[in-house]
Amino acid sequence: MSKQPAIASLADDNLAAGGVAAVDRALTLLAAFGNGTPVLSLSALAGRTRLYKSTVLRLLASLEHAHLVVRRADGC
Repeated sequence: MSKQPAIASLADDNLAAGGVAAVDRALTLLAAFGNGTPVLSLSALAGRTRLYKSTVLRLLASLEHAHLVVRRADGC
């Protein structure tokens, strides 16, 4: 049985009809970065997107692999 979050993520609140939930979540992560916030911690990303930290880490790994985000030397 899958665990349902108590509060839906921003991506789950705005799913694209006929879309892919994981892509919507990844795009929500990218949208969390604004002009004034080029660097965000894991906690900040999780808070802004209402996603579990473990989900954020998995999505960031894919985004990093695609060269869409860069992990800094200090881990941010």
